[in-house]
Amino acid sequence: MEYLVCAENPDPTGFLWVLKAFSGMKQKVSTQMKLLFTRIPSGPEEKWRHTLESFHFGPEVILAKGAQPEAAWIAAAYAMILPPGNPAQPLVLAEAMACGVPALVSGSGTTPQQSGAEVLRADTPEEAAVQLTVLYKDEKLRAAMSRHALELAAARTWDGTVERIWECLEEV
Repeated sequence: MEYLVCAENPDPTGFLWVLKAFSGMKQKVSTQMKLLFTRIPSGPEEKWRHTLESFHFGPEVILAKGAQPEAAWIAAAYAMILPPGNPAQPLVLAEAMACGVPALVSGSGTTPQQSGAEVLRADTPEEAAVQLTVLYKDEKLRAAMSRHALELAAARTWDGTVERIWECLEEV
């Protein structure tokens, strides 16, 4: 089963952004691809979670409820889609990179510049649909993005990160 993954806990606006992008892509290409949300709100956002769970999305949209480790979902995904306005984007993007999964991020964030990742960018759900369609149709692009993500993730080790932080502290 091919699927796009949204491994964030999107707010209502981000959730709709992802749904619109996915729907737009599905209108452009004939595919059995699904959309998987691995995190659904909890805690203070419990009411939002119950609203999501009570809505019937159809078989193409899946809200994860199982105990499978999130990394397994990410690693098996065709691509990751990260909606705008979520402070967890850098961490989630790093997870995708470590799994070699291409990512599409909202153009409003600065995550790609911070990480050095080669990602697809979109400011609107309509642009995201176009970018996802391009990625779906161009397997060479997807493979190149996957290789780049894995290379970048391999170059970033815990020891290297500690060393870079130490260097910054010494400069101050």
